[in-house]
Amino acid sequence: IRIHISTPTPLESPRVGLGINDIHGSRLISLSSAECGNSLPTITENAELHCSIPSLPLTPGTFSIKANLRSRDID
Repeated sequence: IRIHISTPTPLESPRVGLGINDIHGSRLISLSSAECGNSLPTITENAELHCSIPSLPLTPGTFSIKANLRSRDID
């Protein structure tokens, strides 16, 4: 999963969250950079984040991915 970010103001200690939902909107899995212990550098203008999931055994179907990006200063 690749996320392109463009921000007019720096995002200090950004936290990224991803959720994979089924066709009915039910959350199947949630991923978070904060929970993984990963510390991301400050994003000053443009950035590209990559998330690699080695194995995700889903049955064939339609899924949606929800992304969340927030700065350390906003909770």
